[in-house]
Amino acid sequence: MIDQAILTELKDQMLVEKARIEKTLKDSGEMDTDIEDNFKSDFPEYGSDEESNAMEVADYSDTIAVEHKLEKKLAEINAALARMEKGSYGTCEETGEEIPLERLKAFPAARTCVK
Repeated sequence: MIDQAILTELKDQMLVEKARIEKTLKDSGEMDTDIEDNFKSDFPEYGSDEESNAMEVADYSDTIAVEHKLEKKLAEINAALARMEKGSYGTCEETGEEIPLERLKAFPAARTCVK
């Protein structure tokens, strides 16, 4: 069983990271109201010539890739926070064993043990 003080510390870490990710996502686009934890990136407008259009597409592709990684991390954090509320946080979803504290400190949103 994880000590309450450590749980609070891990929760605080996740809330800080969640706020940072949400700010980053909001800065590059807007919240998708149809899908939870999903954002729509703004398409850049550099000009109408061919070179500008190619740069727009390349930059947008890069932005989308980063956005998807951040959305995945945000979903993992939200799921971990939900597990805390349910009382199942820190239990491996594959084995049912307790996830080692060192793993949770390194990756607070961990769902499984590393073996």
